Amino acid sequence: MRERMVAALRRRRAVVLALVDSLAWLASMVTFAMLSEGSTDWRFPVGDPLMLGLLAAFVHTAFGRVVRLHHGRTQLGSFAEARVLAAVTLATGLTVSIATLLQPWVLPFLPTQAVAATTAPAATFMTLATAAAARACWREGHQRHQHEKWVARPSASTARTPPLEPGKATLGIAGKVAPGLGIPTPRAAVSDVRDVELTDLLGRRQVDTDLAAVADYLAGRRVLVTGAGGSIGSELCRQIHRFAPAELIMLDRDDSGLHAVQLSIHGRALLDSPEVVLADIRDGRHIRDLFAQRRPDVVFHAAALKHLPMLEQYPNEAVKTNVWGSLSVLDAARACGVERFVNISTDKAARPRSVLGYSKRLAEGLTSAIATESQGTYLSVRFGNVLGSRGSMLTAFMAQIAAGGPVTVTHPDVTRYFMTVQEAVELVIQAAAIGGDGEALILDMGRPVRIADVARHLIATSGRKVEVVYTGLRDGEKLHEDLFDDGEPDHRPRHPLVSHLDVRPVAPALVHEIDLSDGRHGVIEAMRSLCLGMTDVAIPEPRNVAAESSVEAVTYPRGVQVGADAAPHLGGRPA
Repeated sequence: MRERMVAALRRRRAVVLALVDSLAWLASMVTFAMLSEGSTDWRFPVGDPLMLGLLAAFVHTAFGRVVRLHHGRTQLGSFAEARVLAAVTLATGLTVSIATLLQPWVLPFLPTQAVAATTAPAATFMTLATAAAARACWREGHQRHQHEKWVARPSASTARTPPLEPGKATLGIAGKVAPGLGIPTPRAAVSDVRDVELTDLLGRRQVDTDLAAVADYLAGRRVLVTGAGGSIGSELCRQIHRFAPAELIMLDRDDSGLHAVQLSIHGRALLDSPEVVLADIRDGRHIRDLFAQRRPDVVFHAAALKHLPMLEQYPNEAVKTNVWGSLSVLDAARACGVERFVNISTDKAARPRSVLGYSKRLAEGLTSAIATESQGTYLSVRFGNVLGSRGSMLTAFMAQIAAGGPVTVTHPDVTRYFMTVQEAVELVIQAAAIGGDGEALILDMGRPVRIADVARHLIATSGRKVEVVYTGLRDGEKLHEDLFDDGEPDHRPRHPLVSHLDVRPVAPALVHEIDLSDGRHGVIEAMRSLCLGMTDVAIPEPRNVAAESSVEAVTYPRGVQVGADAAPHLGGRPA
């Protein structure tokens, strides 16, 4: 019950804070009106001070909306928030005091004759103290709530936080997160012990970025998001909307995705407003015309094909969307003078060996090339796997468990890096503020997580007996992902958890020379050759895993064979 209440308050933070400030004004006006009259009688006529308090609450809320006082501009209870709160409260007090003096001529409908001239100024300082105290109490309660939840290993490092030991999962023992013995919890209870959540699979603490400190470039600007109907694109739109852009343009070729994101932002989705744009980034002429008409200031390019096995089968589609489609967006952005352009990439672009990796590495190179020819800032951001995104590994695992299994994993030792959707979006928004021209920004994603452990953990928490089947690495897949090419420095000049890499540009004319009529292997080799020109490190030739595994079956632990008889993946994106 308490957790649900805390979560509800966080979701309604703007409304709750505005209500607290309004109540503070009403109480302060009534209190000082009574004191100025020397009355302590509860029958004191409070009509006039209440009207003045309502006026002050309205003005305070209006000023607060302009400077985003209640909408997360600053961290709750921080000194920065106190300064903004003080400015808004004093401005409100001054406005109401002037209105009181000019009332007979300006606001004849406001009966403030019974209110002393000193009431509004005195109430201003009481309101400021009350509102600041309320925020301090909220922050203290939030910190206490946070500290009550610790893994019961007082000396455990962040990297050891997820209780995903293979032994526990194999025995069907579900891990729990509980308060540590060394942490003071005066009201510790059984309810403080919780199940392991998806975010605990990260192998590190979630990165909490103060977006308000870096996202001022979004307020009052025209912002365009491609791929707005996808997992990353839709969360980007929701976060950007908080910072009051002059216009948020959501572009996607999936009308259902646009319907979902508009519904999540406004609570309704009529799809009849210019903020939703149905378009395909492959249509270069349409994209150029759209950019010329709407003139975006900031562009987040999230549109892409991302499923590795599918692109291995159809590399031509990767070229059309991830390479040529990205170039059409970049060209349109350059032509209309976009100030900031963020290309969303993947960790598979580091030492690429798959069609997905090649295509996204080329998109990074094109972004770097356009950066040298334009006035704005053009950069890329690389992620690992996104927890819970549409078509992700976790989604596939849970669907397989619900169907009774088997759960398919490519290899017992395969590992991947993970991020939450919120972390990914925060990195993207921050990248546009701190990244330089032609760079790729990479989040410190902690240690990689073994996929087999994740699968067994999900099975253990489901309470079902489901078999894990190892199917073998597929074409283009790696056993372990890379974050950097060999020899690339881990340079972190602006943020301790964000690395900056200089990406070698690739000439747009070269990607146009990819001949889609060369067949599957010819197209893959053309992309690989272009990627070779972007690095001094040898890029391994793609191997045909399917052909190798069909020659002879490979036996993995737990007695499961890989080969022609192995159970196929059931969809989604198993690791």
